[in-house]
Amino acid sequence: MARTHIFTPEEKLELDDIIALSKESATLYELSVCTLDRAIDAMERRDSGECTRLRVQALNYELRALTLKIKVLDRYQQFLENISRTEGWTIRKEAKNAGTG
Repeated sequence: MARTHIFTPEEKLELDDIIALSKESATLYELSVCTLDRAIDAMERRDSGECTRLRVQALNYELRALTLKIKVLDRYQQFLENISRTEGWTIRKEAKNAGTG
């Protein structure tokens, strides 16, 4: 039997915030890829200083994206646990730990 949940205004705001953080993470990944492309161009021009600077910048973008992604996943997990607690649903242990190990 399918179970449904009607979001409260507060839950909708939280979900919107999680989605916005996820989009920001994706944008940072895209920025990282574009910056790496520029680093490759600099390498082909034999501009090692610029290439190094751009590679470091790309890695910083990627680190920020990963940090945000972890925050998104943590908040989404908490969000779902709060809903399941409110609705009296149980999360099976194997489902909760899926993808780990």
